[in-house]
Amino acid sequence: MEQTQGRPKWLRDFKSLLGVRSQFILHGNIRDVFLWSQKERAENLTQTLLQVMSEVGFEGLFKWDPVTEQVSVSFRHHGESPNEDTLKTHAGSKQSPRTVHIGKLADTIENLTRLKVDDDGAARIPVAFVIDLASRLEAAIGEDDQMKFFAAMERLSVTAERCFRGKGQALLFNPVIWLVHRANDIPFWMTSDNERVKELAVPLPDADTRLAFARQQYAELALKEGSDVGEFAERLSTETHGLTLNALADIVSIANTSRKKAGDIDEAIDSYRLGDIVASDDPWQGGQITKNLRDGEYF
Repeated sequence: MEQTQGRPKWLRDFKSLLGVRSQFILHGNIRDVFLWSQKERAENLTQTLLQVMSEVGFEGLFKWDPVTEQVSVSFRHHGESPNEDTLKTHAGSKQSPRTVHIGKLADTIENLTRLKVDDDGAARIPVAFVIDLASRLEAAIGEDDQMKFFAAMERLSVTAERCFRGKGQALLFNPVIWLVHRANDIPFWMTSDNERVKELAVPLPDADTRLAFARQQYAELALKEGSDVGEFAERLSTETHGLTLNALADIVSIANTSRKKAGDIDEAIDSYRLGDIVASDDPWQGGQITKNLRDGEYF
């Protein structure tokens, strides 16, 4: 399909496994922005997941923040979800947010991922639940509470049922999505031999992704002299191996701030990696050492 052209493998895997995995552990480059389509603008992880899930009928995404202990809800496009008001009610509002202590989180997740479209029907509202900053949970709760929480989440992973969403629609789980820096931030005993939990590594962007994003960033440049979009994108993508898309956007920001032209993007890349490098920073150029060398005092 055209909209999946250039979509990273981890994102394709996530979408294809919604019918067989009830929980996902996303680890690695989770704070970057992502191109879910090379024809669209890069977006953060929440909106990227919402886009992919909306393609198979999901309406919203709950998220729990362990710092504030608050639940929020996000939508791909406001006004398109027939159950938006219901989901907002369960998440609270900015003026009166819903706070959920860690001790009640497992029960809350179970309840929110099993919300029904109506009290009399069998269809459930298609939603996901994200546990953000999950790498910090062990530091935030005591050892006994850790065991109870992760055991409850393990049980939820195997008792979760595929949701009936309406006649003719695929049966998919309402998934729980853990966001962690490293896969082993979640206890091994919870994920080992558990066919309902899937670890997905979110890698740094590859060369093709950096190239597509660099072409988009050309439009953000204030000074386009010295390079057309193709040359600029090729140079920016080639010389930023190992960097995130956020970093590429920051490099363009540096170029704009320092009034560098498109043809001098290499200098902005060096500034991002090494800081502001000028000739006076070289101890062998300028100053007293240069004078001494010129006068022969070191010979």
